[in-house]
Amino acid sequence: MMPKAIAFPTDAKLYFKSIQALVKMADNYQITLRQTYEKLAKTALCMRAGYALAK
Repeated sequence: MMPKAIAFPTDAKLYFKSIQALVKMADNYQITLRQTYEKLAKTALCMRAGYALAK
């Protein structure tokens, strides 16, 4: 049996998903947020990929 390529959740991915979920929940309950950090989290997620490749 061939092993499957499973991507384990990293801290950056979990952080990004949690920010998305919290912002979505705030929208559902009509809570206005001063900052959502969605753009910052997306940028940090992309930069994390670059740091993983650097040696």
